[in-house]
Order: sequence, then structure tokens, then C-alpha cells
Amino acid sequence: METIQKAIRESSISIIFKLAGVLIMLAIIFCCLIFSPAAEGYTKVQWNVVLALFAIIAVTISIFLVKKIMESVNIKKSKVWQALQQRGYADEFISSIDSELKNNLLIKFEDKRYKLHLFVTPTWFVFISRNGSTIRKTEEVVWIYSKMPQGVTSANNKDILIVGFRDGSVFNNFCFLSCAKIIEVCQDKLPNISYGYSKEKEVLFNNDPNALLKN
Repeated sequence: METIQKAIRESSISIIFKLAGVLIMLAIIFCCLIFSPAAEGYTKVQWNVVLALFAIIAVTISIFLVKKIMESVNIKKSKVWQALQQRGYADEFISSIDSELKNNLLIKFEDKRYKLHLFVTPTWFVFISRNGSTIRKTEEVVWIYSKMPQGVTSANNKDILIVGFRDGSVFNNFCFLSCAKIIEVCQDKLPNISYGYSKEKEVLFNNDPNALLKN
């Protein structure tokens, strides 16, 4: 699973640096506060409030930072792995993913700028990014399309990729400029699923997701 772990690590690294940066800035602000001339005028109660506030913020950020570091080192500590276990696919994924990535890789798409990784094999649909990840069976995918969030213009390049599954669940993720490219490569390798949004497709998906599969 080294390929998938590497993708998770690359997607997590920018978040790790940002969280670490916030902690450093928090420490600098706290030091400036302590040694500022105004500090002498603070009452004990005010100091307790300030200390408690900084402690809560620092601990919260530290927890997220540790989680991200653990995810980058071990995929089994990640939310995407927990979801895989809940679906009962974990053992099958471990036993087959390396072989399929080596011998039966249908799609490999990477966007280094936005830390996006898509791997599709006959069995597995793996999407990894810093904004969210999912691992599902390829046969579960029935619909892929993109849309712009409300209030966002095309100039912002903040398209969302939507992936619909047979059980009626959806996965959505900011793909920015990569949405169209991802859909293009999927259309070539996964021709049996539906692409693009329409009200009719939405109704079909809500009533019977399997109806979006092509014969």
C-alpha cells in the first residue's frame, strides 16, 4: 500500500505545515503578550482567562496536527481507512491493491499543485486529497459530475467533483481545475457510468442509483 500511503502523505504535508505554522504564531503572540508593557496591568483573573484561551486553542490545534502526522505515516490511522473497515473492505483492499496498481491500473491522475490523487483499478476507486479522501469499489460508482458552489464564479476555479455510488451516498471534493480532466479520463476508462449533471439524472439517482449505469 506504499503508493496509497505516499499519496496520503503528500496530501497531508501542506496541512501539517500550516498547523505547525499556526502553533508557532500562537507561541510568538503569547510571548509578545507576556513581555509587553501592558502585561503588568493584567489582573490574575485576566491572566487566567488568557492562559485558558491560549491553552484550549493550542491543544485543539495540536490534536489535529498529531492526527494528520499519524495519517501521513500510517493509513490505518486515517478516516478513509476507518470508512473502509466499516464497509468490510479493509482485508480485501490490503490483499489486492498493490497487485492491481502494478498490473491492472486503469487510471492514475495526479495534480501536484492541489495534492489530488486518483487511482482506479478494476476493483478499487481511490481518491486522495487534502480536502477529503475516499476508497470504494469501482463497481459502486454510478455517476460523476462537477459543479461550482453557489456564489462562486468560473474565474475562481473552485469546481467540486461529485461522485455518486450505488448505495445512494455521494463523495464531493474541491478539484479546482482538475475536475474536467478527471471526468475526461474516467469517461475513457469507465464508460458504463453516467457523467454530467441534469435534473433527470438527479431524480434517477435519488430513486434508483443503479439506473444511471449503462448497459
